[in-house]
Amino acid sequence: MAEGVDRLTVEASAGDEGGYVVVLDTYARGWSAEVDGAPAEIVRVNGLFRAVRLAPGRHHVTFAYRPAAMVWGAAPSAMALALVVAMIVGSMVRRPRVASVVRTAAPSSAAPAA
Repeated sequence: MAEGVDRLTVEASAGDEGGYVVVLDTYARGWSAEVDGAPAEIVRVNGLFRAVRLAPGRHHVTFAYRPAAMVWGAAPSAMALALVVAMIVGSMVRRPRVASVVRTAAPSSAAPAA
């Protein structure tokens, strides 16, 4: 068994008629499950816990938590980060300077003599 903040992996065996892996952790939306790498339906057990049905034999079961709010919040955060990085890089890029030409008026030869 391996357990993390948003993931739980277990090895489980089921008898000839199959069975369930029951996790004594609160059932909540956002959890998904895989049995042997294939998506599996999570069912509510006793109104509070979550479980996955197993066919007969030995299985590798993974539960992963990815709530919709996290997915919806990650997209704008990633876009904002990309914008900030682009602004920093843009300010660091050296822009070519345009030389300014200053023109002075040449003395006029038609000036009145004093």
